[in-house]
Amino acid sequence: MSIIPRSKILPVFACSASLIASLSCLADHVGLQIDGGAGSAITTMGAETLSRSQQVMSLQYQYVSLDELSDETLLESDESLHSVSDFSQLSIGYSLGISDRFTLSAVLPYVSRDGFREAEHNHHDESGEAEHHDEDDEAEHHDENGEAEDHDAEAPGGEIIDSDISGWGDLSLLGRFALNGEESNSRYALLAGLKTPTGSTSEKLANGERAEIEHQPGSGSWDPLMGIAMSSQLSPQWSVSSNLLYQLTTEGQRDTEIGDSLMYNGAIIWSPATHSHQGSPNISHVDQSWQLVLELNGEWRDKTRVNGHSDKNTGGNVIFASAGARWSYGAWSTHIAFNAPIQKNFNGLQSEPDWRLSSAVTVAF
Repeated sequence: MSIIPRSKILPVFACSASLIASLSCLADHVGLQIDGGAGSAITTMGAETLSRSQQVMSLQYQYVSLDELSDETLLESDESLHSVSDFSQLSIGYSLGISDRFTLSAVLPYVSRDGFREAEHNHHDESGEAEHHDEDDEAEHHDENGEAEDHDAEAPGGEIIDSDISGWGDLSLLGRFALNGEESNSRYALLAGLKTPTGSTSEKLANGERAEIEHQPGSGSWDPLMGIAMSSQLSPQWSVSSNLLYQLTTEGQRDTEIGDSLMYNGAIIWSPATHSHQGSPNISHVDQSWQLVLELNGEWRDKTRVNGHSDKNTGGNVIFASAGARWSYGAWSTHIAFNAPIQKNFNGLQSEPDWRLSSAVTVAF
């Protein structure tokens, strides 16, 4: 395989590092990120594009550890609460340079929610309608002294259902159009794409009932994506990038609409001296190089709506601080990054992210 100049690999990684994880990790959801390669950020999407006919393939894994809600909280609530212990996502990514200024990317994720717990009496049936209880069941029971008795632990259906939910998620497409050329140190690009309803929406819980749409690997909805990206080369060793990406959600299956989201990211990248072992020093071939990346990755998401009613225990805002490293050798690259939330503002009661780890292997050709 031929050695691809660093100036060509750079846009590959910038493009691929944000479609799989840009729809970041709000509570127990991980989203879009496209991983590209040498010189780019890991989650933040830059403005660089591939040269015409250049291609990139990537395999990326993300793991999120979440703070679980207690059994008591789930059982005592009259609302539809759930708790998740771990969230992971393995994604296959592909990018193609349609022209020197336009790159098209696609990502297909396999999604897993482990330790998914909810109280059975809070669960929705397969039609998506909330279960109803007889008035006698709702009535408060009193002992002979007239004091209320607590029968939550003994009430029919008042048990915790512990399940693992996994399956193929929704295929996402994202195009990036560069507004200016490589002659400028600062580049800008428009982002536009579509999340398609290819993912599974029929996964079942341990009790045999289908999980609600917001907990399925897929959503069943067509969601447009739109945004803008910027990259600037400050010096041969230092560069910065940032992007905004808005997901406009539509109603999916079972009258469920996952809330709109806004992803906002910024990164600074340090590329120390590289090492070349082929050709003349005047040739810009790069055999191997390192990049160290510091990022701030934020996501705001609106509340989920079911049958036209908002779920007050969904949506909110989270900002992650991220530190990562990337090693590249020829056309191959690998990265690892650790993320910790520095600001969390979630609606109601949710399993909030504790920390996140991401890694990837990418090849350009």
